[in-house]
Amino acid sequence: MDTPLRYSLEHANGTVNLTLASDRLVVHSQGYGLIDRPRTLELELKDLRQFYVTGVIAAQTAVQRVNRETIHDATFNSELLLAFEQGGRVARRRIFVDADDAAFKALYAGLEAARPDASLASLEPAEALKRMGMVAPSDALRWIIGLIVGIPVTISLLYILSLMWR
Repeated sequence: MDTPLRYSLEHANGTVNLTLASDRLVVHSQGYGLIDRPRTLELELKDLRQFYVTGVIAAQTAVQRVNRETIHDATFNSELLLAFEQGGRVARRRIFVDADDAAFKALYAGLEAARPDASLASLEPAEALKRMGMVAPSDALRWIIGLIVGIPVTISLLYILSLMWR
């Protein structure tokens, strides 16, 4: 690959720039929040263990609520999931992308050509996430809601039971 493949996305919460060269993938992201700082990941392709593109859920694209209507960011529709070797351990990264964009399709095809053994494109989303050691966004949301609701309910029940035993 003589000319690096590039993909850029600007969405409601930040920007993403991906560059695929012959021997490396560079991921540069910057959030728009007050404490966000630029993050750059330079990944040698030999260190890439697995990659996969999966869709996003509505909660990930929600930007704000106006008059009981949720406004969604339509600039991205998928996540590029990466699992890679870093410092002797496996690290993971999720990157919002527009899987329908021609530049992203070219970059992804280049990534599959460079590392066909690391592509999980032939798998169902649940199986790919399991192999990568990641949790589906919908499952994470269920856990968070369960903890937010479950912990106070459990504490309340324990308090009520303690009053009953007095």
